[in-house]
Amino acid sequence: MNDQGQLEATSGDLREDLAMLAHHMWGGWMRFFRRRMHLDESAGGYVLDDADVLRWERLADTRYADLTEGEKASDRQQAYKMLHIMGNYNEG
Repeated sequence: MNDQGQLEATSGDLREDLAMLAHHMWGGWMRFFRRRMHLDESAGGYVLDDADVLRWERLADTRYADLTEGEKASDRQQAYKMLHIMGNYNEG
């Protein structure tokens, strides 16, 4: 990743660069997920709000075509990252 937070293809191997991107995307999700958790000692650890869980379940069960434009925008941002890396191979 460069200073602007943009992922750069660096390995010369498309599969490895896409795997790097998949890991980056997963890491971003995990950081977001952890920020949504809170400690509830009565429950014995960290918990998520029911509203978050219900929203994520709904999103997971919704076809892309049926998402709202705002929800699609998030997926489009991830697609842009993939296209950026693949574009480095098409240009080279």
